[in-house]
Amino acid sequence: MLPVNDTMNTLFLDVHQLMKNPGDMPVSLSDGRSNHFFIVYLHEGHGKIEHSNGGVEIKARTVYFLYPGQITYLNDLCARGTAIEFSSGIFNRLNAELYILMTPGMFSPMAINQLTITDDSYQEIEHLLMLMQVECLGISTFRREVLEALLKVFLANLTKKIQLITEASGSSADVDLVTRFLGMIHSNFVTMKKVSDYANKLCISPNYLSTKVRIVTGHSARHHIQQRIVHEAKQHAEKGTKTLKEVAYTLGFEDLSHFSKFFKNITGMNFTDFRNRQWPCSTDKDADLSKSLKAFV
Repeated sequence: MLPVNDTMNTLFLDVHQLMKNPGDMPVSLSDGRSNHFFIVYLHEGHGKIEHSNGGVEIKARTVYFLYPGQITYLNDLCARGTAIEFSSGIFNRLNAELYILMTPGMFSPMAINQLTITDDSYQEIEHLLMLMQVECLGISTFRREVLEALLKVFLANLTKKIQLITEASGSSADVDLVTRFLGMIHSNFVTMKKVSDYANKLCISPNYLSTKVRIVTGHSARHHIQQRIVHEAKQHAEKGTKTLKEVAYTLGFEDLSHFSKFFKNITGMNFTDFRNRQWPCSTDKDADLSKSLKAFV
């Protein structure tokens, strides 16, 4: 679990203080919050962001923008930092100005974007983060309004002062198409598991969609769909609260053997073995069921 010192579950916007030493367990920023945006900033130290497509090394005085569903863990973290967390629902509270600040590419489902803080800017950025943490600890009647205002100032400062580093390639039209596609996966992966499902919604052919996705991201459209499903399955495995059958049905698989085969083909191990690695001391409720499915995987 995230070592949260400052959390407000009643608001759409939370601020977490990150404190971690070498040898501690990885910090989870996605437990039950796969639909939230995160902004991670390290005041000092280093670490690694683990996500479904690999990992990104992180360093001090750099801001990292995490799209919903991207982040899994902060690993190998020896640092002091801050994580800002908010759901997409916060846009219903804030006016259009904040949304405009976020549209130039800060948050992208295709890459973990980062902003390097210059020597003449970091003190101002860290001061704003400190004000947000202090406000989280307070009991002011207008705490929500103050936090939302500080978030707007924080994003405005980043937009104004810092060059955005992106890894996306291709034309702006291609990037826009792929961004829409990846956003649709995040919302529909339980019921839409084929490239053709998304192509039909976008009114284009599956081959055209696959070509554009590969140009922009370097991976096939099918790869992104599979990785999103596996990412969610791993989240359930790490929580350890659902059986294999329950997870399969939650993810839209009516055929249990199909889910087992799918999970093993993508991850290289069956679901039960993966979960046991996360919960080595637990009693495996799926042991007998998993054995009966060996023939299928």
